[in-house]
Amino acid sequence: MSASLPLNSPSWNKAEFESRLNAFIEKEVPEPRLREIVLYALHTGGKRLRPRIIAESRPLVSGLTEDETYGLGIAIECVHTFSLIHDDLPCMDNDDTRRGQPTVHKKYTETDALLAGDILFSLAPLALKEEKPRFALSTAQNLSYCATAMIRGQHDETDMTRSWSKDRLKTTQHLKTGMLFEFAFSAGARWVYGPQHPVTQQLAQLGQGFGLAFQIFDDLEDIEQDGSSPKNWLNHFSRQEAKIMATRVLTHPFSDHFLTVQELRSRIEKLNPIP
Repeated sequence: MSASLPLNSPSWNKAEFESRLNAFIEKEVPEPRLREIVLYALHTGGKRLRPRIIAESRPLVSGLTEDETYGLGIAIECVHTFSLIHDDLPCMDNDDTRRGQPTVHKKYTETDALLAGDILFSLAPLALKEEKPRFALSTAQNLSYCATAMIRGQHDETDMTRSWSKDRLKTTQHLKTGMLFEFAFSAGARWVYGPQHPVTQQLAQLGQGFGLAFQIFDDLEDIEQDGSSPKNWLNHFSRQEAKIMATRVLTHPFSDHFLTVQELRSRIEKLNPIP
């Protein structure tokens, strides 16, 4: 995704998020070297897209506090960063750099990277801040469910015993990418209203659509360097088909509340069929 979003909005202050994230790690990881590795992994240039989505949902959720919003954001960022650390390992994607910087196992060691990912995954529930009676257990369980789905999707992506098809691609990418976006969009509502509330369910649906559009745009950007990969959407769907799928997120009744969704509007035309 492009970096065209403004740094802040009425619902989101990136500097405040970074300050709270650092303070959380300082408190929960007292060992200096492990803390250094975890902070390195968290500060490799990520846009904090998932925490920002949670923040942008706050105007739709009456009573969601700022502390609770940032706590949910820290939790999902811990899970997301854990997945990136492990994705980069030699046994997975074997990447030497991420966002122009050495990956964790290159900057430190494979053991350091493995354990930094492990602790970030374990820390996520500790970031949740329940200031009032909330659906905290339901939300924590949903985060665990979405993280588990992400890992299932990662495993399916590495399964070389099966051939790729449209259906497999949809299922794998929904698990690997879409489920954390589903959590990001609906976490605030789930936290306050519970899992069965119409707002929670509508936002989860929007998250599913956004996850699909996000993956399509990601593959569009990768098509030149990854053009032959069977895991690229544009090797299974025409640009017109991809455009139709990606555009659906823009018709959702809550889409105008999210800067992250509004950004998609300027990118849809890139999916026009090539003459």
